[in-house]
Amino acid sequence: MDYIDGGLEMSLYQQPGCKNWYFKIRDKKGKVIRRTTETDDRANAEIIEQTFRLAVKGKSTPSKLYAMLDAVCGTQEDSTSISQILPLYLEWLNTSGRAIGKRTQDNRVGSVRRMTKWLTEHYPAADSLENIDRTAAAAFATHLASQGTRAKTRKNIIDDLSTVWEALGRTRPALDNPWPIVRPQVNDSERGKPFTREQELAVFKAAVTAGNGWHLACMLARHTGLRYSSVARLTWQEVDLVQGVIRHTPSKTKRHGITVIVPLAPALAKELKESRAADPAGTHVLPLHEQAYNTAGQRPVRACSRRS
Repeated sequence: MDYIDGGLEMSLYQQPGCKNWYFKIRDKKGKVIRRTTETDDRANAEIIEQTFRLAVKGKSTPSKLYAMLDAVCGTQEDSTSISQILPLYLEWLNTSGRAIGKRTQDNRVGSVRRMTKWLTEHYPAADSLENIDRTAAAAFATHLASQGTRAKTRKNIIDDLSTVWEALGRTRPALDNPWPIVRPQVNDSERGKPFTREQELAVFKAAVTAGNGWHLACMLARHTGLRYSSVARLTWQEVDLVQGVIRHTPSKTKRHGITVIVPLAPALAKELKESRAADPAGTHVLPLHEQAYNTAGQRPVRACSRRS
């Protein structure tokens, strides 16, 4: 049956030897779309055809079209247990070839585990991936805030979950991502205040007592502003004692190919020279820290990384 409706040519037909109905739609640009309705019921086939016609003409939203097709075809999506969220995400990472840093992956794994544990214990209605809606997300975000978690930390956790949902949504087009709407705002006033001079002196005194390179680690953080991840992994090849600078590519800017050049303060340059003289064949400035940082897979206690 061929007819014209609103400028769109339609047809519903059966192919020889096939009991299911097919339809053909020619859109306004002249492109022919042929699909099977996957049903031998003519009435249902006509409804499916009309649903696709609405989609082509842009006269309905995707959610309504899905609902229409579900009502006719009896389609029912299998639910995914929240315990499967993490394995599915890790599988997606592996099959998609996406390369992310170990600590980035560890952070996301930790965020998902934290979320699933809390939902299982306190929000049983969110028992599947599909049932974690905005209300469930808001409840978890409220829980984080009630625990006294700083806004920046809460934002990082919510961002991790949002990224996981975006990845899972690649194979689940109907999956809603409820996390961006509950992402907290981070204001400078919520960030840690700089150490006072008295606090800074106390940190350096404790670092001397602790030994194991902590004083030099604090000196590097204090006079360069580098994060502990950079301080722990700093190599002597990156330290130019002749020119008096450090040339380093932080992990945060590595993917963009951005290297920072930091001048050495006199006090820091003096201590670096003494450290190099004590270990002229070494590779890393702080070998014990580099080994512990890479082995543990977690950030040790922060060094003096704030400037006064």
